[in-house]
Amino acid sequence: MKIYHNPRCRKSREALAILKLHRHEVEIIEYLKTPLNKQEIKTLINMLNISAFDLIRKEEKLFRD
Repeated sequence: MKIYHNPRCRKSREALAILKLHRHEVEIIEYLKTPLNKQEIKTLINMLNISAFDLIRKEEKLFRD
């Protein structure tokens, strides 16, 4: 199992805590430290069956500006 984790994000921290609580083996990818390349993003979008827009953190100041 992989989690694309942002330690500053409350929901991400909570999700990781739940996975650890249930003793799931998790590969943690801190995407701010190790950004995904274009192909990895495309693969993730296809796996999740979502649009690229759905990946955007819309509450971030950078997005709102």
